[in-house]
Parts: sequence; structure tokens; C-alpha cells
Amino acid sequence: MICRLWRGWATNRTADAYERIVREQVIPGIEARRIPGFRSIDLVRRERERDVEFMTLMWFDTTCGGVAGALGYVSGPRQMSAARAGHWVR
Repeated sequence: MICRLWRGWATNRTADAYERIVREQVIPGIEARRIPGFRSIDLVRRERERDVEFMTLMWFDTTCGGVAGALGYVSGPRQMSAARAGHWVR
């Protein structure tokens, strides 16, 4: 399994709109591309004092390592530890 991790931030005021765009436009657009080896994508959200942090985790088969490697995808326990640390909401 290969996981590509991406992080983004929004202000507390704009976070709900940001999440809506990611869930309703960005994720469906990624899924529609039918990327070889793509399995799923998760979006998690963490409320912070000054902003809201978002993280997407895109999951791929390990058999697509050539494609994933060429696009800079990363995998391993370090990324999963980052996802578990803090107060992430899926």
C-alpha cells in the first residue's frame, strides 16, 4: 500500500466552505480520473486555535509503484503516525 499525504489550511471562518469544496469537487475529480492503482482518498480535519488544518490521504496499490514514485507519492509508518497524532476528524 502506498499513501500520498497532502495538507492544507483554512481560516476558522472559511474552513467549512474549504471542506465542502474538497469533498464535493476535488475528491470526485480525483476519483473520476481513474488513476492506475488508486484505491481511495480520505479527508481529515483538525480544529486549531488560529486555523483549521486539513489532510488528505490518497491510497494506492503497491503494484503502481512506478506511477506513484514518479508523482512523488510517499508511504510508510511516518505518514500514518502523522495522521494519528493530534485531533483529526474524518
